[in-house]
Amino acid sequence: MRKGLFGGILFLVIGISMFLYAILELIPTAKGATENCTLQVDAIVIENTEYSDHDADGYRRIYYNQVVEYEVKGEVHKITLHSEKADPVEIGTKIAIWVDPNDPLNMMTNPEWEPIAIGSISFSAIFFLIGLVGCVFSLKKQSN
Repeated sequence: MRKGLFGGILFLVIGISMFLYAILELIPTAKGATENCTLQVDAIVIENTEYSDHDADGYRRIYYNQVVEYEVKGEVHKITLHSEKADPVEIGTKIAIWVDPNDPLNMMTNPEWEPIAIGSISFSAIFFLIGLVGCVFSLKKQSN
């Protein structure tokens, strides 16, 4: 009976921890980047770099990250987008990115922070609810 209560409390703690991390760190960071990265520019793919990893079954998977160049205030910048695409992107392809006009190396590929907020809070709520239900059932079982 105590195992059920311990598991419920563990899920509650994980859910609360994930929620606090989302509220205190993840969402403000994403929102801050969105507020700073206001200048949309076209980055041009100049190279695909190969990245490989092994899945749970031991099969090697190959991904591609894109090296892009973009210009801000007459200055050309070169960065690697860690997109891990299954296929290489054609050289010369334009990719829209948003940069901080005051710090052009500070950039993002998606200016939307709301999906991050919704996803992280929803995920933490699932853990919290599983823990809450587990604790209630365990305590109910102990009282009988």
